[in-house]
Parts: sequence; C-alpha cells; structure tokens
Amino acid sequence: IPLLQPGDAIPPIPLVSQDARRFSLADLHGNAIAVSFIYTRCRDARMCPLVAAKFARAQHAIGAAPIRLVILTLDPSYDTPPVLRRYGRSLGQDPRYWTLATGSQSTIEELAGRFGIATSTSKPGVVIHTEGAVIIGPDGRIALTIYGNDWSAAEIIDSARATLPGSNDPFIAARAW
Repeated sequence: IPLLQPGDAIPPIPLVSQDARRFSLADLHGNAIAVSFIYTRCRDARMCPLVAAKFARAQHAIGAAPIRLVILTLDPSYDTPPVLRRYGRSLGQDPRYWTLATGSQSTIEELAGRFGIATSTSKPGVVIHTEGAVIIGPDGRIALTIYGNDWSAAEIIDSARATLPGSNDPFIAARAW
C-alpha cells in the first residue's frame, strides 16, 4: 500500500458515517480536515480514549472555520454506525464538525495503511496500532502527518487552520508546524 505523503491527493475511498450516510474524505473538499484512527473497545487510556477526548475538545475550537474532524475506526466489524453514534454521543460529538466513520475491513485497512497507521489484531476485540493524525488541506491534499499522539486539540485545529486560504498569521503557522 503506497503511503500518502504531504502534497498527495486523498483518494475517494468509500466510508460510512455514524449516521449510516455514505461519504468519502474527498467529499469534504473545501474544508481543512483532521483525521485520526481509534476503535471504541480500546481500553488503553493513553491511546484511543485519549485521541477521542482530544477530538471532543477540538470540535469546540473550530468556530466558523471550514474545518472538519474525522475519526475512522480500526475495528469495522464491531464499530458499526450505531456503535459509533453511541460512542460519539458519550463524548459530546457535534456532527456539524466531527464525524466518526467506518467502512469495509479492506477499506479501513487500506486507508490506515495509506496514512501510515500500522495495525495488528492480537485477539478478537483488541487492535494493536500506531497512532497518528493527518491534516488535509481544503484542496484535498495531505498537508501534514503527525505520528504518535502527543499533539493537543489546539495543535490539530491550528494545523488545520494553517491550510486555509488567507491564513497567513505567522503565529498560527509557527504553532501549526
């Protein structure tokens, strides 16, 4: 699976939202997008629950900016749209800003791999994986890949904001990069 690099266009890979609507990341063209991966059964507080909590905080910092947050599940056989909808509600998800999404197992594996997320299923219900966040510019191209999960909600929003037209504020750019 070829790894997507900064400047590469996002492929129109089919996904399904927590509301069972079909979409792709390419459909969000015109918005800056922050993407990360989790699975809802993860019990390691330093991994998926931490990333989800950061996205929950990040949605409140978007304001009127054309920024969307997307979390993709790494466990699509369990994380169906109703499971994702319940999980999102438990975190105060506002679907105007933040989408939880799933897809077929092969689709999710391809997208995770293209974004540099390595996965392995050690036993049923446990997905071992690397962490990361990807910022996609409004032009539909990768702007930044952040490996690990030591980023903050503010850093994700600042990085997304830095991709927007007219965002030449040097303080935002410095914080984002």
